[in-house]
Amino acid sequence: MLELLAARLAPTPTVVLSAYANEAVANVLGLDGIPFLDKLAGLATLLATLDQEVELTRLVTARGLVGVFARVEKRLLRTMLDALRATSGNQSRAALRLGIPRTTLRDQMEVYGLRSADFGRPKS
Repeated sequence: MLELLAARLAPTPTVVLSAYANEAVANVLGLDGIPFLDKLAGLATLLATLDQEVELTRLVTARGLVGVFARVEKRLLRTMLDALRATSGNQSRAALRLGIPRTTLRDQMEVYGLRSADFGRPKS
């Protein structure tokens, strides 16, 4: 159902809750790139995940992406943001973590209007 909706509608923030949330189940269900939480994750985790999904959706929608392109872009953007958060915005370390040139990361950050300072550290 999620694939059908993603292919036909504008990007929509989506989070899946389950009593059996783990990576193996997410892979079997084909939830590639969709947050998959345990029902007992707690309200703070759910709200933080929803906030992230709303922001990712806003960024992807602003670029005019729809369908499968939006889903793939959201997945790539989530990976980039996770690397930037993990490195407190250090572009060199984030690029190394992602296995891409720093200039590629910088270019992608410009596309989305992101700054290293947004992640806790001045631009490197």
